[in-house]
Amino acid sequence: MSAPRAGAGVPETDALALAERVLALVRRRAASAEAEVNVRTGTLALTRFANGAIHQNVAEDLREVGVRIAMDGRVAAARLDGPVGDDELRALVDGVFEAAAVSPVDDDWPGLASPTPTPDVDHWDDATGDASPDERAALVAAFVTAAGGS
Repeated sequence: MSAPRAGAGVPETDALALAERVLALVRRRAASAEAEVNVRTGTLALTRFANGAIHQNVAEDLREVGVRIAMDGRVAAARLDGPVGDDELRALVDGVFEAAAVSPVDDDWPGLASPTPTPDVDHWDDATGDASPDERAALVAAFVTAAGGS
C-alpha cells in the first residue's frame, strides 16, 4: 500500500503479521489444509443527527480475524472479534477445525482461489480518517445550518 494504513489508521504490517500468526496455527494443526485468513482492523466512527441536533457520536476500534479451512472436502469458517492473543487465536483455529470435522463433505467445493495482490487504497483521506468526535460534530452542525436547521 502507498499509505501506512490498512483500513482506518492501522499499519498494514500489523494486519499481515496477524494473518501470518493464524496461518502458522493452521499449518501446525494440519499442513495439508487449505486456509484463508481475513483480517480487518481500524476505527469505525459514527455521528448521527436528527431534528437539527446530534444525538449520537461514537467511535470504536475494530479488529476482526476470519479463517476458513477446507480439509478432505469439508469446509468451515469462523470469526473472532476482539482480543487477538495466542489463546484466542488458538481457540479460533481449534474451533474451525472442530466445525470442519463434523461438516458434510462438499463435493462441489472448487478450492480456494490463488493468492491475489490487493490493490492500493487510493481514496483515503487523512483529515476524514483522523477526525475527532468534536470535528465530526462541527461538520454535522455546518451541514444542519446549511440546510436551514432541519
